[in-house]
Amino acid sequence: MKTFLSLIIISLQILSNNLLGQQYSLDEKSRDYDQLHISLDLTFNFEKAVVYGKEIFTFTPLTKKFTRLVLHSKTTEVKKVMYDTLSLPFTNDEEYLFIEMHKEFSNKDTITLALEYISKPEHGIFFFHPTKELRDLPSQIWTQGQGNNNRYWYPAYDLPDDKVTMETKVTVPSKYSVIGNGRLIAENKLDGNQKSYIWLLDTPHSNYLRSLVIGEFVTIRESVRNVNLEYNIPKAWVGKEHHFFGRTPEMLNFFSDYITPYPYDRYAQTTVHDFLYGGMENVTATTLNKRVLHDENVIPNYSADPLIAHEFAHQWFGDLITCSDWKHGWLNEGFATYFTDLWFEHFEGKNEFHYRRYQQNLEYMKAFDESDFSKKTNQIKEKIPFELSDRRAYSKGAAILNALRFQLGDDVFQNVIREYVKRYQYKNADTENFKTVAESVSKKKLGKFFDQWVYSGGYPIFKISSIYEPSKRKLIVTVEQVQKIDNVVPLFETPILIEYITAREKYSKTIFISKKVETFEFDAPAYPNYFSFNKNNNIPCRIEFTRNFEEISYQLLNDDDIYGRIEAAQLISSFSKKAVLPLFEAIKTDRFYGVKIAALEALQHIGGEYVFDPIYYAMNDRDGRVREAAVKALSIFPADRVNKVLKSVYEKDKNDYVRAAALVSLAKIKDAGAYFYLQRALNVVSHQNIIRKSSFEGFTILADPRALPLAKEYLNYKYNLGGMYLHESEILNFADVMAASNRKEVIDIISAGLVNPFFRVRNQAASLLMKIRGVEALPLLKNIYDNERRSFVKEQLKRTVQALTEVNE
Repeated sequence: MKTFLSLIIISLQILSNNLLGQQYSLDEKSRDYDQLHISLDLTFNFEKAVVYGKEIFTFTPLTKKFTRLVLHSKTTEVKKVMYDTLSLPFTNDEEYLFIEMHKEFSNKDTITLALEYISKPEHGIFFFHPTKELRDLPSQIWTQGQGNNNRYWYPAYDLPDDKVTMETKVTVPSKYSVIGNGRLIAENKLDGNQKSYIWLLDTPHSNYLRSLVIGEFVTIRESVRNVNLEYNIPKAWVGKEHHFFGRTPEMLNFFSDYITPYPYDRYAQTTVHDFLYGGMENVTATTLNKRVLHDENVIPNYSADPLIAHEFAHQWFGDLITCSDWKHGWLNEGFATYFTDLWFEHFEGKNEFHYRRYQQNLEYMKAFDESDFSKKTNQIKEKIPFELSDRRAYSKGAAILNALRFQLGDDVFQNVIREYVKRYQYKNADTENFKTVAESVSKKKLGKFFDQWVYSGGYPIFKISSIYEPSKRKLIVTVEQVQKIDNVVPLFETPILIEYITAREKYSKTIFISKKVETFEFDAPAYPNYFSFNKNNNIPCRIEFTRNFEEISYQLLNDDDIYGRIEAAQLISSFSKKAVLPLFEAIKTDRFYGVKIAALEALQHIGGEYVFDPIYYAMNDRDGRVREAAVKALSIFPADRVNKVLKSVYEKDKNDYVRAAALVSLAKIKDAGAYFYLQRALNVVSHQNIIRKSSFEGFTILADPRALPLAKEYLNYKYNLGGMYLHESEILNFADVMAASNRKEVIDIISAGLVNPFFRVRNQAASLLMKIRGVEALPLLKNIYDNERRSFVKEQLKRTVQALTEVNE
């Protein structure tokens, strides 16, 4: 009778779960257990994209009366759940797996369950195999757990605030390699031409960092500091790995010295086909987009170093220490971005560091969006980072750390980092945890710093004016903050480094800004040759400062800060023809490519025949990035003036990116032979398909209908390189431009995009179809939607179907 009653109670609980499951929320507030270890035993059906799994799940309750385990679980059919020999009742909804325990457990118990399941994942794990249409497609399986996507192929608690150890056993045909997290503890040949691999990672980590890659790879190994470095690449790239992985040992040395020794005994990097992003920092086993594969023909215009360093830095920031909640994701991404900058400072020097900081600050400011402000309630009180939940987590997050370093000093900042890692390694942290460490180590109150940079929005805009008083030998500078100040954007309080040079000497000083309008007096024996505000760009801000030609020209040619020289190059263009000579001098004498690029962009803005000589001069620069900028700048001249030069560059330059720029410039000058060059270039295979991309960028500029059949053809998946799909995106941009005049052909092109296997192409095609109201493709669109598995594609397809259905009614 007792057993029968128990079954009734359990049945009612299951019914309740089914009714209320959609209202249930499993997160850091409701989680009532600590997952300890997850062991998976996996086989796959490559062609049907199916996962067959056995899972051993070990956990301990966090409550004294634990009766139900709830796990994140999507697109997975659980077959059974066992506690020892006892079968446990369970139920699934679209989000969770509810398992009813056979008795009440306490927080002193450790519980192990065995699950069997079949998953047909909509996300999180991706399958590739050759087909009749795509015979050259590699056979691969790879996973992508971030954000919360490992739940699509096995049940677990799948948010970052809980850490777990893992074991992964995989059985595959023997021709495949299996790359997992941690260390390989077994590799066994089996009957039937099969092989099994067992990977073990016995240090705690968040669930989203579990990784699995299956495919045919050549593995290259080296040992540095007793760390096993492993590079898994396609056979065709063996012998060229020094171009893209060659600095990994130097990165290991730098990060280990600056932060703390690398915390694991292995670090693998694996390039996979059609990866969704640039890379993913899976703990001990980073997955990388195939764009990192390159040879000398793209150096230095493209380098894999920033991506390699970013994902490597994540092993400390993101993996060893993980944000407790995605709202604090800047602790992962901002740190990895800034430590990439620090590596460049160490390896390439301060100029490269300052240039990266300059570009990242511009990226953040470009993404600045006041419409976000309506979402802000009281971020400071609630300690929720603001403007740090998207790409700004990278750029603004890095800017915050750079400003903190400037305020604390290099040594103290490094000590803060080391103490933060020591205190939170193998744990989770939030912004307040990091702030507490920074205050403890620096012995400074940093509440204002974090309130204005992390929990508030925007950045300061400084309006500067200055006068020189010869009788007092004083330079008087007035600083006004002119940003819109409200409940979101504060009046900033911050140190600022200033510098000015007189005929005899240089003066540097750090001032502190704390008011809306402030006036400062500086000793100056003579009128300064120039005055630099926010030298080295330590603080992310905009500066409004009117200066005369002589000051700007002097700064362009004499400032030892590349940020100052770049700013001068931009400002001096307002003086038109008068600015050409100093800009030409900068191109000839400056040692940093970024300044030369800024000078070329300034000359392009000025225009006119008198800028031809300095631009042409830069065509012979040793640095391909400068040549690329010069080729782009030539597009301001008439065709008969530069067409031969551009064609010569395309034919003779060995750099893919310089050649690609020449194609676009030929289109911009409307050269009579441009179409021929653009069409012929479609036969060229280049890094990231940059030359094909430039061909279609040229067709877009020309709006040439002759390219319509080419667009449909080259949207075919067979032309992809498994990388970033730049040329496919440009084809759809071309289709957009041609839609009004050649609708039928454009619908055909978009339809080809809808069946392209790469998700970004399908999504962009569906979005374009909605934009041009392409109801003609609605039947095809509905059919694709019905057969689409990937959730992130179905969402866009659904929006397009709904929009076009409304148009059609």
